[in-house]
Formats: sequence, C-alpha cells, structure tokens
Amino acid sequence: MKKIAIIGGGCSAVIVALQLLSQRKVPCQITVFDPCQRLGLGVAYGTNDPLHCLNVPASRMGALAEAPDDFLIWLQEHGYSYQGGDFVPRVLYANYLTSRVEQFLKENAKFSGLTHIKKSVGRISKACNETNQWKVTAADGLDSLFDDVVLALGLPEGGWPRGIKGLEESFSKSPSQFIENVWEVPHTENIRNKVVGILGTGLSAIDVAMSALTKEKSTQVVLLSRHGLLPKSHFSDAATRVPNESAQFSGSLREVTRKFRELCKIYRWDAVIDAIRPSIPTLWSSWGPAERERFHRHLRHVWDVHRHRMAPHIASQVSEWSRSGRIQVVSGRILEATLLVDRIQLSVRTSHSKDPIYVLVDKLFNCTGFRTFSSSDYFGLLNQLEEEKIIRLDSSGSGIEPKSPLSLSLHPGLYVLGALLRAVRWESIAVPELREQGREIVQQILGT
Repeated sequence: MKKIAIIGGGCSAVIVALQLLSQRKVPCQITVFDPCQRLGLGVAYGTNDPLHCLNVPASRMGALAEAPDDFLIWLQEHGYSYQGGDFVPRVLYANYLTSRVEQFLKENAKFSGLTHIKKSVGRISKACNETNQWKVTAADGLDSLFDDVVLALGLPEGGWPRGIKGLEESFSKSPSQFIENVWEVPHTENIRNKVVGILGTGLSAIDVAMSALTKEKSTQVVLLSRHGLLPKSHFSDAATRVPNESAQFSGSLREVTRKFRELCKIYRWDAVIDAIRPSIPTLWSSWGPAERERFHRHLRHVWDVHRHRMAPHIASQVSEWSRSGRIQVVSGRILEATLLVDRIQLSVRTSHSKDPIYVLVDKLFNCTGFRTFSSSDYFGLLNQLEEEKIIRLDSSGSGIEPKSPLSLSLHPGLYVLGALLRAVRWESIAVPELREQGREIVQQILGT
C-alpha cells in the first residue's frame, strides 16, 4: 500500500486526495497535514456568506479531471436546482469537496484510506534508509515516513500594502478600524451609517462590498486602487469558441499581445482568454524576468479584470449601487493614512490633479490580494526546505522554481501543485488548472 502525505488542507489538497481515492489501481493510505478543522475550505471557500459566489459557472467546477461537471452533478444529487451556467455560493462548493471526500472514503474503505492530522509540518527531509522515502515531521515533533509527499500549500494571506505613510502606526493605535485579513472572520459589524473604505478593487473587494452594503442599507463603500478598475462581468451567453488551429500562442509578450488583439477582432474577448489559458504555463516559463516584469507593469491590471470576472447578478448589483452613489471608486496612489478622532483620512494622488485628494472613511479593509512568498511562511517549512536545497524560491517571491520549469516533481517522490507554481506557470490557482495538475501528480505517484 502506498503511503502518501499531502501538506495543506485547502482545495488543491482535496483535489489530489479525491484523485487518489477515486482510483482502484493502487491502494493508498493518505495522510493530510493541516491545522484546519475542516478540509477543502482554505481561503477561497472558507466564507459562510451566501452572497459570496463562485466566479466560474457550476458546470466547470468539478474537482475531478475526468469529470469537470462533477460539481453540477453533486448539486443535482443533493436537490439543488442550479443549472450549468449558474454562479453558485462558494459555501456550497466547500460542502461539495467535503462531501465527495466522505463519499469516496466510504465507497473505497477496503481499498484506500485518509487521515487528517490537524497539525502543521515543520520539516520534510529524505529518510535515512534505502527505500527512497520521505520523513515528515509534524509540529509536535512526531516523525512519519511516506513513499510520496505532495506540497499543496495555498497562497500566503496578504498584509498591508507597503509605501503608505502612517498606515502601520494608525493600525496599531486603533486595530478595530483597520481590517488587515478579511478572510479570517466577517468584519461587517458596527457599520450602520458608516463609510467603509476598501483597499483594492478586485473580487475580494467586491465580496466585502456585497456583505457590507446588503447588511446595512445606510452604509457606503469607497473602493480605492491604483487603476480603479473593477472586474468585468461574465456574459450571460456562451461565446463562439476559438478554433484550435487559431489558439496557438508563442513568442514574446509583444507577439502574444498582438495576436490576442487580432483574435479579439474576430472572436469575443472572453473566448480568446479561454483560448490562451492552456498556453500560459509554457509562455510564462519561456519568458525571462524582464518580460514577466513588463507584463506586471503594463498588462497585469488589464488582464486581471478580464480574467477574474464577476457573476452577472453580482455585476448588476454593483452597477446599481454605483449609480445610486453607495459605491464610489477612487483611482490613484494612496500616499498616507491618518487616524483622526474617530475616522481615517486617506491622502490619494490621482492622475487628474497635481494635489492629493482626501478620502474619509470609518473603517478600512485590506483587499489588495495575496502577498509574495517568504521563507518564513507555513511555520518555517519553506525556510527549512530552502536551506536544505530541496526547493528554491524565485527572486520575486512568486513561488518556487522546479528544476524543470513545467515539472510537478521537485525530487523523486516529492511533488508540488497550485500556488507555489505561480513563479513558473502564473495561472496555477484556478480549479481547471488544479485538477489537471492533480491528475498528473497522481499518475506519477501510481506509475500510470
């Protein structure tokens, strides 16, 4: 029986576990190490607010590579009336992941098993024996040997953005007014007749705005970001697919951008994004640091709002609130945060004026996204792996650099998927990418 350790307890970890539990070729004993109380939640699906919806239609959110519509099937099995094109509350996706693990464990009880160790991992090292096993040391110091280890660590949760004068000082004086981590617990209490400031204009910012404005009808929201761009809306109908012979992308960032624009003259832009996604890992790994930096500087903000889109019903609600004045978007660079008597004053330099403008809010939420990796993340595990040259963080902190750019194998028996691969793949955290990576890892583990 194969002994397999999965480090991490979020979506990517569960996807690997489900791929292992659904097969009947090689019996497996799976051990998941993560201090979470429930598998499958992670940052993405830990919300309990039904207003927070998936930004991908239900028919494309299956966790199994061979059944991309499995989530829709699960919804129908459990009596929900959602259709394939619907954007479902994320809390239901969390229930789906948990439910499928329980189901597969029950169905395959005589073949494979899974144990959840609710502890972090402090060390991973090669075992001192002739079996090519790996030794995993939990936070309590207990060692266990495994044939294979999968690193399924999520993105590190973001801290306050750098370069804003007075922000850290103001935060330390009145932490109740500054919400640094919006994913931990809901923080939309005591906001009646208040102005809520949100740093960021992406999907996390939209989630906070939806919760705040729905809960309190007297609340207003100010969204602040450098470019002031909100996510685009998904279309209500399917676009004509770009033919495979036209969906071949290669070359420099300039060449890829030129072809992307040419295709957008013929096909709808969301279809072109779908067409380029399979090529992104190869493109990204072929570009050098200068090319990647050029993308970040000039195109990332445009790519993000088109790639990570809002569900149509959410986009409609956001538009209505914008027209009524309950949502205001401010674009510019935030220079300073000053704590007044009971309010926060933000100094913002916009492109429309030489002098900064001042925005007053009662609470400030940090929705600037995930930060880069550091060696101290995950209770020092990355630091230990890097010191022993088992992994190598890239210079930008975007993730790790495998010996072969597109390989999911770091060493024999040690695999990685998901967020840690952003440095070499860029697109590596969405379910369609995760389930393909999970299938590839499981095939390698089983030798199939």
